[in-house]
Amino acid sequence: MQAGLTAAFSKSKYINGFQSIDVFGSREQHYKYYASAANYKSILYDKFKNVYYRFCYPEIEVSSEEEIMKYRFLPKLFSILILDSELNVIGETLFDKDKFLSDNAFITEEGIYLSKNHPDNPELKEDYLSFALFELIDID
Repeated sequence: MQAGLTAAFSKSKYINGFQSIDVFGSREQHYKYYASAANYKSILYDKFKNVYYRFCYPEIEVSSEEEIMKYRFLPKLFSILILDSELNVIGETLFDKDKFLSDNAFITEEGIYLSKNHPDNPELKEDYLSFALFELIDID
């Protein structure tokens, strides 16, 4: 039996549109695009709470080559869109800039853990893997 796919509208309130990449642009133009353009990346399923976490990256301004190189791999800003089991948006949280690594997350019964090992995090201890727990709470 073949499973069907369902399309669902799940827009971040922090993303207002998208840029097109110039496929014939220079390497620097590509780097700037990857560092600053709005995009969506991972979707993680939380089997304990039957929700999905969608990682969203709003557009940012970059002005120097140093910022372009840095933010290509370390997002300055991101949010997590929370979707119910039917893929309806039930919430979204914007995270502090330069504090968490969105590409290093895992889910337990307690909630979602995000890495605090961002190089610009003032609490960074380079010899430790540090995570912060974010719990899904009902605010109704």
